[in-house]
Amino acid sequence: MRTPHSNSAIWCFEDPTCPGQGCVEDSGCRYCDASAIGGPSYDGEACPSTQSFGAALAADDPTCPGQGCVEDSGCRYCDASAIGGPSYDGEACPSIQSLGAALAADEGCDGMTYTRNYAEGTPHECRCDSYCDDFCDDEPNGCARTCRILNGVFEHIPSVHAGDRTCTWYAHYVTNPIDYEGYDCSWMTGTGEGGHGDDCQDGTSVGALKCREGNQNQNNCHF
Repeated sequence: MRTPHSNSAIWCFEDPTCPGQGCVEDSGCRYCDASAIGGPSYDGEACPSTQSFGAALAADDPTCPGQGCVEDSGCRYCDASAIGGPSYDGEACPSIQSLGAALAADEGCDGMTYTRNYAEGTPHECRCDSYCDDFCDDEPNGCARTCRILNGVFEHIPSVHAGDRTCTWYAHYVTNPIDYEGYDCSWMTGTGEGGHGDDCQDGTSVGALKCREGNQNQNNCHF
């Protein structure tokens, strides 16, 4: 059970100016917008992308309190270095909005849910099975795009019913992939549909990850 003063849809960071507005009571942790580094969004300041003031990010963990937790706030510090945030000597932060998505699912998901995860158990992982996708996130190489392609979704048109809050989305068509660090990336031409292009199925081979990195502004899949 989550503590009453933590919010599972929001990450926080260690801030010596807490307590105060936006802080998790007296835990010393301030809520922040992690959308730029692959975490949940929040209507407030961005989570730190570097260790500008020795901060560590924390994500909601229902097993708290315990080792690594922010007192009794229900948040556990995590290593965000893989997604552009501050490093921490502990487990990696979630790479997508998995915790916030789970909350949305509890309240009734109006988007799409998935069953297959990308690069599960690796630093490149995208947890798709707990993501409520409203198709409004279209970040190149982001986990949202990756989960769609991996699970065979290449377009989404919102339904006409009044409660549909989802966005229109189409998989990006890669037209002129560039070779990168000696790897032939011509195989990426297409959207991934029908075996043409990157279908996000390969989340571990160096060649696939390097080609995605070299074409990160136009490709669909995470690296």
